[in-house]
Order: sequence, then C-alpha cells, then structure tokens
Amino acid sequence: MSGNPAFIACLLGACLGLASCKSIEESEVHAAYMHTDLQGDVAVGPSSGGANLAARRNDITGDLGIDDSQPAILFGGSMKTPIGRFGGSIFWFEDSGSGTLARDFGDIPIGATVASDFEFLNAKTYWVYDVLEGRNWRVSPGVAVDFFDSSTTVRAQNASQAFEEVDVFAPVPLAFLDAQLDLADFSLNAQGGGMQITLTDGLGTYWDAEASVRFRPTDQVDFRAGYRFLSMDTGGDAGSRNAEVDLQVQGWFLGGGLHF
Repeated sequence: MSGNPAFIACLLGACLGLASCKSIEESEVHAAYMHTDLQGDVAVGPSSGGANLAARRNDITGDLGIDDSQPAILFGGSMKTPIGRFGGSIFWFEDSGSGTLARDFGDIPIGATVASDFEFLNAKTYWVYDVLEGRNWRVSPGVAVDFFDSSTTVRAQNASQAFEEVDVFAPVPLAFLDAQLDLADFSLNAQGGGMQITLTDGLGTYWDAEASVRFRPTDQVDFRAGYRFLSMDTGGDAGSRNAEVDLQVQGWFLGGGLHF
C-alpha cells in the first residue's frame, strides 16, 4: 500500500485536533463492523507502451481472484465547535487470491494463471457549517479531504514469475454535504461528496457517500446501522507503465458511538 495506515490515522487525528483549539460544544466517537463489497477493474499497459488500456481491463474479482466480500472495522468521530463541525473516519482491508487473466496485464499475457494481492484504505476528514437548520434538522455544506489508497499486485504463476504492481494514493478535496433529521430517539443521517480532479496519476473521478439510522437511548450512547459507498476511476502508478483503476467499495455497517 502506497500510504501507511498508521501515518494516515495520525494525520486524521491531527486534522480533527485542529478543532480542539476552539471550544467544543459536543463530540462523539464511533466504531462499526463494515461488510464491504468490492467491484471494478484494473488495467496496465505493456513495458513497450502504446496500448489501449480500455482493451486491457481485468475484473478485480473475476479475473484477478480477489474476494468480492471483505470485512472491515470503521472508526470515526466528529465534534461541533463555534466555527463549524469537524469529523473524520478511516477503514481498511486486504485480501489475496488467484485467477486467470481475461486480458493482458502489463507484460503478463492473457490466459495466465496469477496470484493477486489487494489492499485498500480510505481516510476522510471534513469540515461543514450549519447553513440551514430547524428545530430537529440541519443541512451543512462544507469541504472534505478523502484519502484513497489502494495497491494491486499480480504475479504470474509460471516459470517467468513476472509481476505487476499498481498503486493509487490520492488525497482528494471534495465538495461535501452533511445532513441530519432527528425523530425522537432516532435520527436519519446522510453525508457525501464528489470531485473530478487531475492529480499525479492523471484525471480521476471520486465519490464518497454514507447514510445511516441512529438510535440514541441515552445522551451518552447511540447504536447505528448504515451504508457506505466509495468510487474512484483514475490513473494508477505502475512505474513507467500506463495504468487505470476503476473501483467501487460499498457495504452496510453496524456499530455504535459514545457522546461527550
């Protein structure tokens, strides 16, 4: 993985910690089990260059053999201050598998049996401000930075032992929106953002959305269930080779939070 989970977690904490310089009106931390569904494809050009990457896409689950269902633990938190709401979250997973290439993958030819390793991490920090609000609802626009970090390594299972590696590390600024509707002890929450931007690996399109239902039996505790969707369609770092990565990571989560 091109980014380090511990480093990104520390960066996430530092960003959230900036808000602590102001008086905190309320705050919460939460954790949840997340059942992710992985879909998408990866393409790598040959070392000679000049290939049409659209014709070289291999499905990450069907062709590279990565399991499409992965467990993960989602951690996050948020705080309300006089200058707005700050928050963030992080989760990651990894898997290994084997498959048969449906198309050439770099210098590994079509039909080759391959062993694949895949790692994915997402860390998000955001700031929003309550622009529209009523007695039991609010709509809060703002900005976020989403760190998309993935690594795909594919090795040919033959005498050549050829391998290809594609990395994506994209700190993406997002236009972001957070909203909440309170209904007695329950609340409906939604947040999301997107951006098309050119980074070091080329033009990419990124989306991040989440919706949840929360039950708060006391002022200090909540239980929550929800759904998270992330998408990235971008170039990848494969050394001197051209590469493209088009992935969607989505799934339901169950967990709870503590309020302070």
